[in-house]
Amino acid sequence: GPPDVAPVDKLEGEAMWKQSVRHLACYQKAGMADYVADLVSALPEFPAMRRMLDMGCGPGIMCMTTVARHPSLRGVLCDLPPVMQVAREEIGRAGMESRITTIEGDYNEVDFGEGYDLIWASHTLYYAKDLDALLRRVCDALNPGGVFISFHEGMTRERTEPAPLVLSRLSLALEGQDVSFERGEIASRLPDAGFTFVETRILSLHLGPVEMVIGRKRG
Repeated sequence: GPPDVAPVDKLEGEAMWKQSVRHLACYQKAGMADYVADLVSALPEFPAMRRMLDMGCGPGIMCMTTVARHPSLRGVLCDLPPVMQVAREEIGRAGMESRITTIEGDYNEVDFGEGYDLIWASHTLYYAKDLDALLRRVCDALNPGGVFISFHEGMTRERTEPAPLVLSRLSLALEGQDVSFERGEIASRLPDAGFTFVETRILSLHLGPVEMVIGRKRG
């Protein structure tokens, strides 16, 4: 069986995120945030968007970069308190205090509000305690015509491919922390959560393919 995992190495542990979020900030600044902002700003709904939630935001740089592409878009960052300490530092460095607000807490439990035109979730839904219930809350928090975007991997062939992703997460899987999603898993849940239109794009990134799932709420 899997070995015991130290608290600092558990994916759901705040200690692990406190340790790794600054490395994640470097990754997002090294081109990933711009890539994401390009994807979002190309959506037909983008010009009319006014409010965005980055759920499980990490350092929040992807949200801030997206907000910077739109003159009247405002962003809300939601993550655990230790992570939000780093996110607030990044907000200050970017000079975006007037356009970005924060919500501290576990998105499974905290009230992350409503009235959003866009909700973004990147490599974070592994920590959903009840994914279907969370997706229903996401849909309810969107304005009519709002957009939810999930940005996660999609495993195939009984979780043996794509090889780069399998190898990069092999140590986690051997510890019993095999949290990756299978291809189509998130998209299949969106209709029952209240999304009327669901679109999936497979994107090729340097770490392997990523499944970008776009759920649209009826306007």
